[in-house]
Amino acid sequence: MKEHYEWLQTWSDEAERTDLPRVLLVGDSITGGYQQMVREALRGVCLVDYFCTSYAVDSAIYHTALRMFVTDSRYAAVHFNHGLHGKHMTGEVYKENVERLLEQISGCGAKVIAALTTQVLDGEGKPDASWEEKIAERNAAIEDIATRCGYAVNDLYAPSVSMPAEKRLGDGVHYQEAGYRVFADKVIAAVRQALGK
Repeated sequence: MKEHYEWLQTWSDEAERTDLPRVLLVGDSITGGYQQMVREALRGVCLVDYFCTSYAVDSAIYHTALRMFVTDSRYAAVHFNHGLHGKHMTGEVYKENVERLLEQISGCGAKVIAALTTQVLDGEGKPDASWEEKIAERNAAIEDIATRCGYAVNDLYAPSVSMPAEKRLGDGVHYQEAGYRVFADKVIAAVRQALGK
């Protein structure tokens, strides 16, 4: 099932270089919000690319496009953070599709870092009841997949819950620059650990 708007953004930094490990950030607009901070902070440590999209993880285009992207370069690590699209999916459908996507990534030799999905607030600044159960279900799926498959987990949910209002945007989903900095710092630390840096 498609949303009203669908988009796909990708970027490869200095694609011809092979002298540093290459890392891929996969996700939605939350990843899009912190990707530049991560790329700048890790300059000289690794080359950071990103693959951000609104397509849900159960869509054929997501699987096809990500497969093409992860096989086009040799990635040392991939940070996966995609849980805020595809509200139509049951927890089982989400889990099956994420597991397939992460198997595809790890099958290319990359270390997988699976992030927990961030909280969504309603118009009054309270947890959005229409999302809370889904996010809990999806985060449980990520933790189960990671445990069984030996992937690292990056908890972006906890800092989203404690994020003060001044670091958020009014839509209940996205963040000010200072909020994205909180997530970027956690992603940077997770990537450095995956690379042994």
